[in-house]
Amino acid sequence: MGEELEYQEKLWYDLFGVFAGFLEILNPDLLDHSKRVAKGARALAQAVGWPKHVVKRVYIGGLLHDLGYLAIKDQARKKWNAQEDHTYEQANIQEAHPVLGEKVIRRVVSLQEIRPIVRHHHEHYDGSGYPDGLKGKEIPAEGRLVSIVDFFERVTVMRSSGAIMSMEEAELILREDAGIIYDPQMVPLFLEKVVPTGVMNPPEESG
Repeated sequence: MGEELEYQEKLWYDLFGVFAGFLEILNPDLLDHSKRVAKGARALAQAVGWPKHVVKRVYIGGLLHDLGYLAIKDQARKKWNAQEDHTYEQANIQEAHPVLGEKVIRRVVSLQEIRPIVRHHHEHYDGSGYPDGLKGKEIPAEGRLVSIVDFFERVTVMRSSGAIMSMEEAELILREDAGIIYDPQMVPLFLEKVVPTGVMNPPEESG
């Protein structure tokens, strides 16, 4: 069993290596985002108290959560990133990436447990998210977890795709949206156990 798990983890990291290679060419910002989300998700999974094999699965899910962007035409992706006022068509492009990402790994046997993270990291606790409009505990726990870290990392790190908010502003939004968009039990753990460690600090502030 131990050897099987080690082999599975090797496959996970090899697949991320392929994903990373594409992102280095297409979207270096997204590669950096994926790595940082994975680290934050691992820290939050540990704070929740999940067993080691689940923590590792969450880490890989964080690395691959935006895999679907590779299936979106580069021009459309850049158009989405560059504009503040997103049209309905562009919103559909954004909302397609979890489905496309899950479709990419659907036939990869070693990644079956990662599929719920990739597909459901944009679901909202009140059912208003996408792609399936799942609500509350219907959303896989690992998807609810990655959703929190994904938001916080995306809005607090300055990149070419958009503006930045302070960590304090992002923390306030998470507290306000706990139970609406984000899991109300996981948000306090993230803010009280993960953020203070510095793992989510913007790169220029990391020690």
